[in-house]
Amino acid sequence: MINNSIKVNYTVHDTHVGDVLYNILSRYDPIACDFETATIYTQKAKEIAKTRKKYLKNNWEAIRECDFIINANGLSNVHVVRPTHLSVAWSEKDAVVFILTKSYGSIHILCDLLVDTKVKQIWHNASYDFSFIYYFTHKYPPNFEDTKLLVKCLTSNVKTYKYPVGLKELEGNYYGKWAIAKEDFTQDNSYNNDLLKYSATDACATYHLYQRILEELNSESNRLITSKKTV
Repeated sequence: MINNSIKVNYTVHDTHVGDVLYNILSRYDPIACDFETATIYTQKAKEIAKTRKKYLKNNWEAIRECDFIINANGLSNVHVVRPTHLSVAWSEKDAVVFILTKSYGSIHILCDLLVDTKVKQIWHNASYDFSFIYYFTHKYPPNFEDTKLLVKCLTSNVKTYKYPVGLKELEGNYYGKWAIAKEDFTQDNSYNNDLLKYSATDACATYHLYQRILEELNSESNRLITSKKTV
């Protein structure tokens, strides 16, 4: 279970997603966003690939194809991965989670809105999330900040173990331990309560991190340090 220090309030939508996001974009600026993703290969497809691989012997091309299916996950090539959720936060504790697996047309609708709005969007590691937005729209959001890059620029240290830039490393003490097992990120698991809460927390934590960055930029020290707050 996810143990939050900051309590996250969120709603879940799997229909009329365009109307909900449009309403948010008309009311809040900035917003923080995050995708959750999963491979298109089901567990059954992976099991079939494992079985097939046993009988391939020296057919190396077919073996590589089976290995690709077996090892595919939510961080694989965009062509074999689909967003399962989009979470959008407008404060450190308020968010909405869109479930995208009920209708994959929802992905196109939400991505179209994200590339057409002038509202500032906050993403953590935007290069990953934007690969999906570009895949579906051939455009990028026009007004955004990437908190991962901002932290990296502010700390400016090649030794990443001294200055971690992962969202959970930077925000974990504020939201508790909210990470979940990578095995939970499947299309069949889209309505899982822990996964939904995880998704909402990611967006809220990104929003909160951005506010911390702005505070540091306006402070005399002008540098960001990882939170020391006790859970």
